[in-house]
Amino acid sequence: EPENAGSVFGPFLAGSIAGMIGNLVGQPWDTVKVRMQSSAAHKGGAWSHAKHLVATQGVRALYRGTVPPLLASAPTNAATFGGYELAL
Repeated sequence: EPENAGSVFGPFLAGSIAGMIGNLVGQPWDTVKVRMQSSAAHKGGAWSHAKHLVATQGVRALYRGTVPPLLASAPTNAATFGGYELAL
């Protein structure tokens, strides 16, 4: 039997961290996407929208609304990683 058999704490922790990092990396572009979908006033692509958002509201605007998805991604990914480890 492998030395670490039965231990799913590592994968659960890794899943939590990976989910949170993924959320932090993707959130700015999700914010830009939502702004593009809801605004007819500003024309242009995603990069143009991102530059306009940062210029008018600052970098923090890219992360507005991050907390709920961040909190949801940790247990979701922990369960995914842990479940995968248990299935092996």
